[in-house]
Amino acid sequence: MAILEVNAEVVYRLAAQLTPEEKRELVSRLTTAKNAAAPEGARAAHRAPRVPGADRGKVVVAPDFNAPLPEEIEDLFYAS
Repeated sequence: MAILEVNAEVVYRLAAQLTPEEKRELVSRLTTAKNAAAPEGARAAHRAPRVPGADRGKVVVAPDFNAPLPEEIEDLFYAS
């Protein structure tokens, strides 16, 4: 199965071309797919308790994580 990457604008444009019946069918399929894709544990009424520190050492934050960005990159955030 091929994976098609689209953004919200493309989805809205395509959905606007559907008939009301096709829109209902699409919503039905997406809702069913969303529920089916949820992990079994997410739907379980009970879960194992979380253990604080269980993932200690698995994530490393670089010492310069909060350092200022280079000016050319920061400009991209504020460009209009």
